[in-house]
Amino acid sequence: MAPRRQQRALALALAALAWVFALIVPSVAFAHEFRPAQLRVVELGEGAQAGSFELRLVSPPRSIEGVVEPGALQPRVPESCALRQEGPADAGRFRVECGPEGWVGPLGVDGLERHPVDVIVDLRYADGTRVTAVLGPAEPSLDVGGSQTEQPSNAAVFAPYLRIGVEHILGGFDHLLFVLGLVLLVTDRKALLWTVTAFTLAHSVTLAASTLALVRLPGPPVEAVIALSIVLLARELVLGHADDPNTRAAAREGLSWRQPWLVALVFGLLHGFGFAGALASVGVPEGAQAWALLAFNLGVELGQLAVVALLLALFAGLKHLATAQGWTEATKSRAARAPAWAMGTLAFAWTLERVLGFLT
Repeated sequence: MAPRRQQRALALALAALAWVFALIVPSVAFAHEFRPAQLRVVELGEGAQAGSFELRLVSPPRSIEGVVEPGALQPRVPESCALRQEGPADAGRFRVECGPEGWVGPLGVDGLERHPVDVIVDLRYADGTRVTAVLGPAEPSLDVGGSQTEQPSNAAVFAPYLRIGVEHILGGFDHLLFVLGLVLLVTDRKALLWTVTAFTLAHSVTLAASTLALVRLPGPPVEAVIALSIVLLARELVLGHADDPNTRAAAREGLSWRQPWLVALVFGLLHGFGFAGALASVGVPEGAQAWALLAFNLGVELGQLAVVALLLALFAGLKHLATAQGWTEATKSRAARAPAWAMGTLAFAWTLERVLGFLT
């Protein structure tokens, strides 16, 4: 096949790959907006402050019904309590005065019939008592009343945290880029299975350890190192597909090419801390920590497997195109380097941004 025709075919394949990413990236960002609402209530103190609460309702940008306008979701409080908004409507800040009897009655969110989203509830009393729950359109409120307060069932926790896990991995483009790098690095399906499994086990361990407060790392440096892990993986991919045979052979003698499962295991530990940071921002019901953690992790894995399946199908199509067009090895190497260069460039920009973010 003529070199010029090969170049045109390569350009067509890369355009198809760019088109797929152009479809994936906006949908990823869009999916990331479907996060749960958060309802956090804190009692101000005992004595004269008893029965006074600060309430914060954080609404997500979107629901499946569209944009969530400011004020579309409103807190539900007992009739015996006075609710007063503080600041603009989009701030979601309120003061609740319940008097000496305290908060006895419903705690929830109105407006979920129009915007069906999950609501993570966190109620903290001055004496240290804490109530957590997950609400939704079917159960928009819970009854609060001291020791009689309802706690969420395991079934009520599992489904929403499963969805949150799927949405987080689809919205975590840095994690998805690392998975893309693993798919590009490991061409053997069996070896890819072991590599993805190692990545899964590793980030599951650190996700659980961080969520259960066994190990804690500061979030900003972790996010910076996650971006750096993608840069390092992209570098290995570029060198492993170099035109120079000596450079290519030397790179493929390295650890990343010989034992990719070990690289995935090490970097997976870091990515697990990133997942834990996202889960911590949502909150975990105290009475159902294990179920919430299991559901979130399973959701992450389901989303990750769906992305791996999509990438395998895409690369199988590109491989078929290369065979049909009679690409030379040099053309195939250039095609393999293109997504690696794109990964590395984007991840390097993320690394600089995140490092400068926590340094300044």
